[in-house]
Amino acid sequence: MKNRAKCKLCNTIIESLTREDLVSCKCGEISVAGGKDELKCYANDFSNFMRIGENEEEIAVTVVERDERTNNLTREEKIEMVSHMIDYYSNLPQSALLSAPTQYDLKAIYLLIKNLI
Repeated sequence: MKNRAKCKLCNTIIESLTREDLVSCKCGEISVAGGKDELKCYANDFSNFMRIGENEEEIAVTVVERDERTNNLTREEKIEMVSHMIDYYSNLPQSALLSAPTQYDLKAIYLLIKNLI
C-alpha cells in the first residue's frame, strides 16, 4: 500500500516514498511520512485528511483519540478494538491484502496479544 493522502482543503495529493520522507500538502494541513514501511500520517484536523489507495480511490480514515484510558481498557473493550481492526483490514484494497507483512506488523500483533492476556 502506498503512503498517499489528499488534503480536503487544498486538494493536494501527497505521497511519502521512503522511511525518512516527510511530505506536507500545499496549505500545511496534512502530512504523511515513513514511506511504505511506517505509513505515518499527521493533520491539524483529521476531517481534512483522506487516504488515497493504490487505484486512486479515496479511503475514509477513522481517528481514535488516545487518552489515559488506553492502558486501562477492559477485556471486552480490547476485544471490540480487535474486531474493529479486523473489519478495517478486511476492507483494504486487494493489493494491500496481498502485500507481505513487515516486522512492524508482527510487532503490533505480539503487542496486541500481550495486552489481551
